[in-house]
Amino acid sequence: MNNYIPQFPLKRVDVGQAAKHTATTPILWVYGRSSISFGPECLKWQIYLLFNGIQFQLKAINEANASPNNRLPFLELPHREGQRAVLLKDDEIKGYVEGVTGSEPAEMEAHESELLQLVEKQLRASFLTYHFFVESSSRDTPNLYFPASKDNKLVEVQRMHRYNRMQASLSVEIAKVVQGKDDLEQTRTTLSAWFFARMFPSTEPYEAVPIDVEAVDRIAADTLAHLSSRLGSAEWVLGKDKPSYVDASLFAYLYLTLSLLPPTSHLRRRLTGHINLTHYTQHIASDFLKARI
Repeated sequence: MNNYIPQFPLKRVDVGQAAKHTATTPILWVYGRSSISFGPECLKWQIYLLFNGIQFQLKAINEANASPNNRLPFLELPHREGQRAVLLKDDEIKGYVEGVTGSEPAEMEAHESELLQLVEKQLRASFLTYHFFVESSSRDTPNLYFPASKDNKLVEVQRMHRYNRMQASLSVEIAKVVQGKDDLEQTRTTLSAWFFARMFPSTEPYEAVPIDVEAVDRIAADTLAHLSSRLGSAEWVLGKDKPSYVDASLFAYLYLTLSLLPPTSHLRRRLTGHINLTHYTQHIASDFLKARI
């Protein structure tokens, strides 16, 4: 894997410019420092491409603002030097895979949609809480996304600002799940929030909202129990003979819970209490990522 950690200040990818390189296979740009992304959204698409036998390169950019929608990952399609680079995001990647494999796009059935919502809201909120906000399991998280720099004080200020903004956005997402609301009132009362609002104007939050970790833990317990029951003894969560998009999303959060959170983490301990979910995760990691947990 070719790891590229950009330097500040960072520039957004200009999709209107001609590409400066050739790409003979698709390139999935992700958060990562190894052959496996540490970002759940990125790992989901990485494993989904592998599920469908799509050949691709994995490259780390670790900079969401460089993507066409300010989020990672994105998929750069093959092109010759001088050609316009086509960058796919989110469900555009799913459409590309369906086109390559010749599979017909199908409407999600009610039970599939329910499971996906469970994974991408409740399970996601649980993982994000422990990965970003619980001190005992989040100490190394800032350096995963924004490696510390001792060379330049401005770079370090920007680094912490960017990480704090990431935390703020995630805290709002988690709070919405916990409170069952679509909107939360945002206030900026601290001096640092006021300073960054003046220096870096944006509609995104500057301060993290409080997170009820006990409530998140109860959500995690219920969610993992429900997912374990739905999986049962089947190989794939929908009970089909091959993995689905729901499996890709579920695996991403289960794998990163087992590989990034310490053994003492409440979330990881809850997960390892469900033997079928643990075996499911280990099986996919071994067969598709050639990795052991």
